[in-house]
Amino acid sequence: MRVEETLRSYVGQYWELYNEIGGGNEKIAISTFRMGLPEDSEIRESLTKRPPEDKRQLMRRIEE
Repeated sequence: MRVEETLRSYVGQYWELYNEIGGGNEKIAISTFRMGLPEDSEIRESLTKRPPEDKRQLMRRIEE
């Protein structure tokens, strides 16, 4: 996620790339999504403390 980029933009680009490469292991997808977030972001902290179990749960948490 770039400095001036919104979470919505990052999410859109991330899932577009995820789908282009054919998906794959959801645990890796969740981990790479989290690592791409700024270290001081609330959502990164939340995803670190309570990792989502699958892609759907990740998407729900992002919407919150």
